[in-house]
Order: sequence, then structure tokens, then C-alpha cells
Amino acid sequence: MESTTQFSTQVGSALKKTLLLIGLFFLYQIIQLPSLIGFSMFTKASGTKMLMWIAVAVFGVLAVCGFIWLCYRTYKRLPPVRRYWAPSNHPVKVFSLYVMTWFLFEVLYIGFRYVMSPTRQSTGTPANQTHLNQMFGQVPVFAVLLTIFIAPVIEELIFRGILMRLLFADQSTSKKVMTSIIVSSLLFALLHASPTNLAFIQYLFCAAL
Repeated sequence: MESTTQFSTQVGSALKKTLLLIGLFFLYQIIQLPSLIGFSMFTKASGTKMLMWIAVAVFGVLAVCGFIWLCYRTYKRLPPVRRYWAPSNHPVKVFSLYVMTWFLFEVLYIGFRYVMSPTRQSTGTPANQTHLNQMFGQVPVFAVLLTIFIAPVIEELIFRGILMRLLFADQSTSKKVMTSIIVSSLLFALLHASPTNLAFIQYLFCAAL
């Protein structure tokens, strides 16, 4: 009976954590819309309508700031990561680790490029980058805010903060640390590119570092 109750509690806890992460990702996409619409429309309007769209854009920016605050508060309320294992701080060993990581991803990149068929469009521009290019052409102000300030802060809070504290709070061994890095890197890369695109390896490398 106790084991059943404990299992049900663990399943319920895992479900809540998963729903929280999904909710944050969904809200992250929705919260950008007011600013995107406001910045794109006020350049085409004049007079009172222009002021209205400026107000919408400002509201959107404030909403994004509120979402950043929500992510930060969520991060602070979660139990901190229990890190009993620490990598070596010796500069040579740290440098060697970075070199090995770079070499590994270079091998993956070359192998991925060799194996993938050209008909799979493996070297095409990922949808995420195409969307950003369109934003820079249509709403450059919001695009700059998004790529330099908004996205880096929110993604760091979610992937290196909330995700780690929710799913990988126990990092007492090197194996658990590597598991957390691999999972968070894969999720980050999947959010930005399809696994069938070479850019997936690049995003994976950036996240792993």
C-alpha cells in the first residue's frame, strides 16, 4: 500500500513538473505576440492609430518583463540543485574538456552531413532562423530586443535554471551531471531546429557549453 501511494505521489509530482515546463514554453511563445503585432503595425499607421499600436507594443514589452519576473520567481522558489560532485578547476583539464567537446560535436556534424540525404533538406535554414530573418526585415526593433535581451534571459532561466531544479536537482555524481546536460541541451536544440537539420548539431553544441 505504501509503495503504491509513493508511486502515485511520484507520478503526480512528475506530471506537475512536466505541465509547468510545458506551460512556461507555451506562455513564452504567446507573450511575444503583443509586442510583435504592436511594433509591426505602428510603422504602417498614422495619427491616433499609430499611438494605439505604440501602446500595444509597450504593453507587450511590459508583459515580457513580467514573464521574465515570473520565471525568476519560479526559479527562486524551487529547491536548489544539490551538487556534491564538482569538476576539476584545473585550467588544463577544463581546456581539455572544452576541446574534447568541440571535437565530439565536429565529428557529429561531419557524420550527420555525410549520412543525411540531400533530399531531406538537412542543410537548409531552420524554421527558427527563417522566422528571425523575417522579423528583422519587418520589425527590426522588436527583433533586436528579442535576440539580444529577451530570448537569452528567458532561455537561460528555463533551461539552466527551472529545468535543472525541477528535473535534475540531485547532481551528486558525474553521471547525473552529464545526464542533466544532455537532456537540457537536447530540449534546447529541439526548440530551435529540427533533428534532421544540421543546425540542430550547432544548437546542441551551444547548449552543451
